[in-house]
Amino acid sequence: MTVAFMLNGRSVTVNVEPERRLVDILREDFELTRTKAGCYAGDCGACTVLLNGALAVSCMLPAFALRGASVLTIDGFSRTRDYGDILRSFNEAGYAPCGYCAQGRILSVHVLLEKHAEPSEEQILSGLAGIGCQCADYSTLLRAVSLAASARKSRRRARR
Repeated sequence: MTVAFMLNGRSVTVNVEPERRLVDILREDFELTRTKAGCYAGDCGACTVLLNGALAVSCMLPAFALRGASVLTIDGFSRTRDYGDILRSFNEAGYAPCGYCAQGRILSVHVLLEKHAEPSEEQILSGLAGIGCQCADYSTLLRAVSLAASARKSRRRARR
C-alpha cells in the first residue's frame, strides 16, 4: 500500500503493509531514531509524535491511518524556537529526563503550553500523564515547565 503524508514539514510517500506501525516506519524507513520504540502498547509515551497537531503514540498508529496526515517528530520539532525554550528551561531547572522519555516529555510540554500559556500544577501533571517513565522527580519537572512557559511567553511577547 502506498501512503502519502507530511513528515516534519515535507511531503513523503512510503510503500508499506497497511498495519505497519508508524514508529517502525519512522525509525526504519526515515532513520528518525530519536522516536523510541518502547512498549508497543501505547503506555510508555517513548514513541510520542504530533499527529495533525495532537499528541499520538506512534507505536499504535497503523500506516493506513497516515494518509494525508501531518506528522511532527522530535527531529522536526527540534528545529523550532519552542524546542529551544523547553530545552533551556529543562536545563535551568536541573530537569534531565532520560533518553527513553525525553522526546515524549518535550512534545507533551509543547502541546500543554499551546493549550495553557500559564499552566497550573494540575494542568501540568495531567498534560504529562501519558509518559510512563519515572526518571525524575515531579517538583523539578513542574519548575521546568513553569520556566518554559515564562520563556515562551516572553519570546512571543517580544515578537509583537
